[in-house]
Amino acid sequence: NVMDRPAYRFGGGQSVTVFADNGEILEGLDAAQARTIASRFVALPAGKLQDAGMLTRPDQWTIGAGRGMPLFKFHVDDPARTDLYVSAELGEVTLETTRRTRTLAWLGTIPHWFYFAALRLNQPLWTRVVVWTSGLGCVLAALGLVLGFVQYRRSTPFRLSTSIPYSGWMRWHYVSGAVFGLFTLTWVFSGLLSMEPFAWTRATGLEVRRDVFTGGPLDLARFPKMDAAAWEQMLGGRALKEVEFTRIQDEPYYIVRYAADARTAAARERLHQPYNVGGRGDEDRLLVAAATLEVRQAPFSIESLMTRLKAALPNVPIVDQQVLADYDAYYYSRAGQSSLPVLRVKFDDPAKTWFYIDPQTSQILAQVHRLNRVERWLYNGLHSLDFSFWYGRRPLWDIGMLVLLVGGLVSSAA
Repeated sequence: NVMDRPAYRFGGGQSVTVFADNGEILEGLDAAQARTIASRFVALPAGKLQDAGMLTRPDQWTIGAGRGMPLFKFHVDDPARTDLYVSAELGEVTLETTRRTRTLAWLGTIPHWFYFAALRLNQPLWTRVVVWTSGLGCVLAALGLVLGFVQYRRSTPFRLSTSIPYSGWMRWHYVSGAVFGLFTLTWVFSGLLSMEPFAWTRATGLEVRRDVFTGGPLDLARFPKMDAAAWEQMLGGRALKEVEFTRIQDEPYYIVRYAADARTAAARERLHQPYNVGGRGDEDRLLVAAATLEVRQAPFSIESLMTRLKAALPNVPIVDQQVLADYDAYYYSRAGQSSLPVLRVKFDDPAKTWFYIDPQTSQILAQVHRLNRVERWLYNGLHSLDFSFWYGRRPLWDIGMLVLLVGGLVSSAA
């Protein structure tokens, strides 16, 4: 719904909004229309919004939204000091910031990732700065550990106070560095890996055609005219949120998203039951046959998935295939949002590629090869301490992370 008119949103490389009542394409908003949309978003009179102009290039808060320009920006006269960004092409609010979120960003996200607009918008320069800074951090952390080791003097009889050749703040720096220095090194090194500075971090495994499970490109002619009564019957009174047109195994389908009833969602969570299509969350999704508007209850057969995958990679032997009812070390979600069950297929190619395929939607959800699996432990493992024995056991993980972060802060400040 755009400006009180029903509309279709066609995604892809460039989103296009088409009004459903007459087929016109939304060419763009003017400032008055954008103000109306922003006013309705915050449920305040338009007079409470101050026009901050139209952005044609990203600012500090829209870094990464270059393809979504232009954006109208509004300051809202409310206690939270809200700023809203309205897309001229999509006709909707695409970003909301408040004084609190902006302050927290300046204290955390922005300095952590060097997300200063003047630097971040220059991609080559930002990449070099982050790589060289984290590389220097690795050298300094490693040097500190070496110096801490060689400067340690074991006394006889043993006394820690006489074994450390420093006093005052330097003693605290020595002790905290000896205890937390290794974690500092692994954090900085794993952060360096997030920039993929080495060729092996950008290596690829097996490649398959994008249409291996669809059967070809989307053909809108195979989708019948929308029948409101039939859709109401299919939805059963549920509030429709989004309809995605898709092609699965040569047949047209809709992926229908609608708001989940709170009681139903809570009951399913207690029973650990996944939603109809994909993981768990605050919305339900249904897979609906376009020709009949029948909800598909059964997953696609493993045989059909394997037949298509083998046809796409006829000369690559398969060493293992297994339907996983739970996550493994390379396909997982802390909040349980990733789809289950999932078909895992291991190939005997030089890169030892694994595919994770969703039987509910006949889609490839993830693909990892041998070097991806190494990087998973060197980056996620070392940077987020993403290890199964505690990663999903909150607040145990949070407590451990806070202790180590405070230790690193003390070591740096002492």
